[in-house]
Amino acid sequence: MIIVAYFAVLILNFIEVFRNKRNKYLLLLSVLILGLIFAGGTENTDMVYYKATYFDDARIKYKATEFGFYYFAQFCRQLNLGLFGMRGLVFLFATLLIGATVKKYCVNTHLFIIIYTLFLFFIDAIQLRNLVAISLVIYSFPYLVENKK
Repeated sequence: MIIVAYFAVLILNFIEVFRNKRNKYLLLLSVLILGLIFAGGTENTDMVYYKATYFDDARIKYKATEFGFYYFAQFCRQLNLGLFGMRGLVFLFATLLIGATVKKYCVNTHLFIIIYTLFLFFIDAIQLRNLVAISLVIYSFPYLVENKK
């Protein structure tokens, strides 16, 4: 079922690329389906680390690296979100940041969805920390490019 939903996102957005119209409902549906796939992913190589960090199995008092991600995981624990809720919140945060930049600079958003889904989606689903960092960099890019005083 997940594979069908994944390919449905690809095919429907591919059709919209050639129609040259922006279908907001399809974009919302695509983000929703990708978010469910993202948040519900259980079998990946970094899941052991995320479980140890989230459930505090590591019992490390001082986090020398990636302290922002560690405190974000602890914040989600305080909200009783669960591990997959935390993953969903990371996806929502990253989607809002990347979406603001895409909306500003991308002419064909459906083409961006296709490229992101084909090349970056599963890397981002595995490496949550990198997704947060990349989304912050992409969001800050317009402020670096624009020459406003």
